[in-house]
Amino acid sequence: PLYSSAASDVYKRQTLLGKYSHILPTLYITSHNYRHIDILQKSNTNVKLGFSLSNGLPIETFMIDSWVTPLSFICIHWSIATYDVLQYMKQRGKRVFIFTVHNQPEYQYIMEHFSQYVDGIIANILC
Repeated sequence: PLYSSAASDVYKRQTLLGKYSHILPTLYITSHNYRHIDILQKSNTNVKLGFSLSNGLPIETFMIDSWVTPLSFICIHWSIATYDVLQYMKQRGKRVFIFTVHNQPEYQYIMEHFSQYVDGIIANILC
């Protein structure tokens, strides 16, 4: 079995961040857990941080400036995207990514309804 400790994880992260620091400004990191975003923000790592939304909570729950301010982008499942949320994010200068597109009808739906708000689409198909 593999064993890991917090100290070795920190060492590995510092080694990787040092070795690849030249590409950090181009990295986009997202999580469904805001605590991960908070930890990365406090580490002053020069990456773009985002939050992924795909749950059944009312999406307006996430329209809180104090949550959105540290983010560079939002990654939202296409089935829960709304005009209100997408407009809110764009008004605050956040990039918007839609995920996960599995077929052509889903892709068409996004393009017909949200193309003016979307900066990128994460897909399991070639669009």
